[in-house]
Amino acid sequence: GEGLEVKDAYIIVGTTSVQGPESLEQLILFPNPVENDRLLLLLTLSQQEQVRLRVVDPIGKLMLEDVQNFGSGVQNHQIAIPGSLGTGQMYYLELRIGNKVKTLPFQVN
Repeated sequence: GEGLEVKDAYIIVGTTSVQGPESLEQLILFPNPVENDRLLLLLTLSQQEQVRLRVVDPIGKLMLEDVQNFGSGVQNHQIAIPGSLGTGQMYYLELRIGNKVKTLPFQVN
């Protein structure tokens, strides 16, 4: 199964699920809601991976896309959130590793 633990403004997702990318061991997204147009992604990978990051709105419209190469171990990546994203709205960060996708909700204040 998949563990979801919410601590303060952090979302911590345990990825033991078959649907999640096998190399993704831990994923933390904060602050949530977003502050100062910056979102920090902290992920732990068991091996080097190319990760496609997409921010989509509730109806699936692409708002931001980026591709990063991450090494194994703990990685952190700052995502600049465009000012064009509406405040008080829910968005989704999609992480694609190979053909597997992990999606996390976040809010912009």
